[in-house]
Amino acid sequence: MVNKLIDSDTGYTAPDTTGEVKEKAKVDAPELVFGGTSRAGAHGPNRDAFAACQPDKVALRSHRGVVMAIADGVGSSQTSRIASELVVTEFINEYLGSGSTRSVRDCAAATVDTLNGWLYAQNAPNRAREVEGDGLMTTFTAVVVKSCTAHIFHAGDSRAWLIRDENAQQLTRDHQVRSSGRLLLARALGADLSVELDHIEHSLLEGDVIALTTDGVHGDLPVSTVRELLVESLKQADNDLESASAQVLDTARSSSGTEIEYDDATCLFARVVSLPSHDEQEIRRRALAVIIPPVLSTGMRIDDLEVISTIYQSTRSHVYLVRRDTDKREFVLKAPSRNFADDALYLQGFARECWLMEGFDHSSLPRSVSPTSDSPFLYSLSEKLPGESLRQWMIDHPTPTLAELRPLLSSIVDGLRALRRAGIVHRDLKPENVIVSAEGGCTIIDFGTARVDGLEDFGISLVEEVPVGAVGYVAPENFNGVVDWRSDLFSLGTIAFEALTGSLPTDSSPKTQGRAGSSAYLAKPLSQIRSDLPPWVEFALRKSLAARPEQRHTSYSEFLEDLRRPSIEASRQAGRMPLAERHPVRFWQCVSAVLMLLLCYSIISRSF
Repeated sequence: MVNKLIDSDTGYTAPDTTGEVKEKAKVDAPELVFGGTSRAGAHGPNRDAFAACQPDKVALRSHRGVVMAIADGVGSSQTSRIASELVVTEFINEYLGSGSTRSVRDCAAATVDTLNGWLYAQNAPNRAREVEGDGLMTTFTAVVVKSCTAHIFHAGDSRAWLIRDENAQQLTRDHQVRSSGRLLLARALGADLSVELDHIEHSLLEGDVIALTTDGVHGDLPVSTVRELLVESLKQADNDLESASAQVLDTARSSSGTEIEYDDATCLFARVVSLPSHDEQEIRRRALAVIIPPVLSTGMRIDDLEVISTIYQSTRSHVYLVRRDTDKREFVLKAPSRNFADDALYLQGFARECWLMEGFDHSSLPRSVSPTSDSPFLYSLSEKLPGESLRQWMIDHPTPTLAELRPLLSSIVDGLRALRRAGIVHRDLKPENVIVSAEGGCTIIDFGTARVDGLEDFGISLVEEVPVGAVGYVAPENFNGVVDWRSDLFSLGTIAFEALTGSLPTDSSPKTQGRAGSSAYLAKPLSQIRSDLPPWVEFALRKSLAARPEQRHTSYSEFLEDLRRPSIEASRQAGRMPLAERHPVRFWQCVSAVLMLLLCYSIISRSF
């Protein structure tokens, strides 16, 4: 049996939260208190397990949330106890250790898939009847409280409940099937190679109580009785969660009428003490409560940094080359423009870019540098990137060969793959936002408009009144506000076409063409501009520029492969293409020859 309140920062101990952190948590992260009880059934040992974790660090609690989980091992063997203990503890540890940029759903599902796969592999001898027993199988129900939302992940017949205003609501459904008059478990971790996990989202209010129970509590009681039991136990225990959970077990056991065959029983309560603010005015106030540095010039100083030169200035931002006093190292400092001092959406995006860069650790993504002191100013500091923009490279190479372009695209894809794994969509990929080194490596920059799955869970981003991204490179779905990694693939296809031809694939915007119902945004046939390129290259670009995301390549690897050699689909398409598109020079040579013959025939016929 596991009945621990876990703190990921200090080990398996109850969180020791200071008053200062508690006050901050009321604004930035949810705060919960827990209480639970678990008891063995008539046949022992206890195969139930529960655990909960509220990280001390507000940043971790804000981006990953507060986690609680419960499990009921299937069968009567010792292995079922191991399964339930392992699942609740490892789920919490692995989930909290996942990247902050990924969504709650993706992180939880990936963690459960890993745990289920391991349990299933360990059960191979049981499936082969080499070992008696059910093996490592368990039900599983977990709740992640992030921002003001409870994310419930569920498989089996354990249950999650929400108690609000003295009313209890069952949030999950039992995964059971009836066979020969008996109810059998239909889903459990370790039972199959893959497990179907229910995901339920429910909004929370301060004062709400979440309850998790195993079937030893609710299995023999009507739902209405369990609802009353949960509410009354909390009232009689004067909201002492641990005492209430013990009372639930006592009452459930005495009410079930199965005193001889009673099962393991567990009840875990969590009360919502405080939640972060979702008021739009509060969000806007926080975004504007920053100090934007003034426009700097050579020789000026900010914190412990001296400005060496100005790299770039625009109405939106200023970029400088700076030198740090302590170690004389040179960095790139980017600061927002004071023109946007009242633009909360822009400042929120700039702060998001600073936060994202702190987590990057990839050769195709910029590396952030932590300031040596707490600065009151809003700016980002990153390593100096040697090289030139992809725009300059395209100017210097107006008609590159495929052999010259492929390594650059491959390097960009490396960075986009890293972003996809982290749950990030760039949304503003263009030649100006790619730096090419002398060795041909590419680094993607400017993440001010990036979409981050992990931040979407907060539900507190300010509304974008217009689509973000550069016209000509932005994917059509951006205009509907629904984007994923395939939106960046669209932008990459646009960059590839422009690099090969010197112009964008179409003169009209994606929004205009989308209204016209076009299936792709490649209005200019590539063969008419670069007749030296094989026809299957045009097919690859057409596919990446499909109007509907599901019609584009299924992976970045497929896109790169289509630019290396013709696919079967491209070969078929090329065979159906008119001669004028497959071989335009030969086509017009033939047309000219035929016209010349007709002209000669006409002249000769008139002379006779």
